[in-house]
Amino acid sequence: MSASKSKKHKISLYFRAKGADYSIERVFDSIIPKFDLNLSVSQVYVPHYLIRFTYILQNLIHCKNNKSEVNHITGVIHYCAFILPYSKTIITIHDLISVEHGKGLKKIIFWFFFFYLPLKKCKYVTCISESVRDSLIKYKCCPASKIIVIPNPVSDSFVHFPTVFNQEFPQILHIGTRPNKNLDSVIKALIDIPCHLVIIGEIGTSEQILLKENRIKYTNKKNLSDDEILKEYIDCDIVSFPSLYEGFGVPIIEGQAIGRPILTSNISPMKEVAGENYYLINPYDVRAIAKGFKDLIHNSELRSNLIAEGLLNVKKYNSDSIANMYMELYSKILNSKT
Repeated sequence: MSASKSKKHKISLYFRAKGADYSIERVFDSIIPKFDLNLSVSQVYVPHYLIRFTYILQNLIHCKNNKSEVNHITGVIHYCAFILPYSKTIITIHDLISVEHGKGLKKIIFWFFFFYLPLKKCKYVTCISESVRDSLIKYKCCPASKIIVIPNPVSDSFVHFPTVFNQEFPQILHIGTRPNKNLDSVIKALIDIPCHLVIIGEIGTSEQILLKENRIKYTNKKNLSDDEILKEYIDCDIVSFPSLYEGFGVPIIEGQAIGRPILTSNISPMKEVAGENYYLINPYDVRAIAKGFKDLIHNSELRSNLIAEGLLNVKKYNSDSIANMYMELYSKILNSKT
């Protein structure tokens, strides 16, 4: 950083309320330790997650009371920019799922108050993929000139862990259960494939019925710690991530770092995150998903090539490189006269 080394510069990272989820926090947990020692970082969690007027007001007051030389809103609570100084504020956008898949008046209101207005109130906008950048421009959320793409990092704890592939009865790890994670299609695709499906996230009654009808041997786990999630990657043979929509797709690079073949989608941003030479499938076609699993299970040469390609690809997402990207942006604000 070019900012003065003789002074501790205060950075506030604003997060949504604790306990709502953990994916965004995990991203920054891996890079904060890599920041220069002259940066004093405060992790500020707003008190409320739900969208209610009184809760939003309390969150705004909380953010104002914790403002610093650089104010970085890490996601979801974009509206906190309303109370922070324009020239010292950054917003990171992880996805536009509420806009891309919203409907009617609700979609317009959400776009206006959670994207368009907040992004006018900050100096810089970062996003985690070119796909998200394209969406921001498509929906006229802000000028392209203020958008900077900084991808998500892979945690240093995710390192290559070789294993002997269980071809007779592989363990397939599926991350996430929201509709975009495409669990229903995965279950249908596995109907005649002997395997043990490990599902991370809350599953509903309909998924339980579908698993039973398709006679899928499965284990459902939720509220896992970072160490427990890491162990699931280590214990699995294949990572299942044929998502229909993502801002980035962290399980792709986490699985690649561990050295596991990934079944993922041939749509953006998954195909860019996974790498140009990766094996990709059509996530809207159950037969294509089934063929993908069968290819990964029965083709050892394909698996070996994907593991090697993944280990090479994941190097560009190391936490040191991503931390440097954020520090360069912080430096622009710290050295700015306005």
